[in-house]
Amino acid sequence: MCYVAKGAKQCCALFQADTPPALIALGSQVKVAGSGKERLVDIEKFYTQKGERANTLAATEFVKEILIPTPPKNSGGAYSRLSQREAIDFPIVGAASQLSLADGKCKDVRIALTAVASGPVRVKEAEEVLLGNTITDNLVEKAAEAAQEKIRPMPHMGVSAGYKRKMIRVMVKRSLKQAWNLAK
Repeated sequence: MCYVAKGAKQCCALFQADTPPALIALGSQVKVAGSGKERLVDIEKFYTQKGERANTLAATEFVKEILIPTPPKNSGGAYSRLSQREAIDFPIVGAASQLSLADGKCKDVRIALTAVASGPVRVKEAEEVLLGNTITDNLVEKAAEAAQEKIRPMPHMGVSAGYKRKMIRVMVKRSLKQAWNLAK
């Protein structure tokens, strides 16, 4: 029985961690060890998007190390989070953005969300709006709209999916503006 998506044929547990979207935005990797072997996994692929099994770890494996690359010069990153009140740990929506600039244009960008699905979600459609272009307030707004259009969030804790969709736009816009300001 799924308590998040009534009538679902599988568990749709809502993923609500703050750190993974930031690690995805940074392009991090996870070193997994177990049974005398090690493997390196992009953090984005480490999460399964399945409620009953959140990550790709086998029963005999553990996370040994998280490798976070140093962002290039003229880079900035930010995480924006909305929660019902500060005393509650769970985000309603969280958005992480990391971007780098070269010759006044967006050279690289990664945007990831939390609390919208059964795992952290990268929003490549929003990234494509910015990539290779001179960033402006209008372009940031278009990227935030692209994120809002792409993601179909799950309702949770009395917060409707419709409200979460609106907040995706707001949180992506905030995190992108902060990242952009830091990269300038």
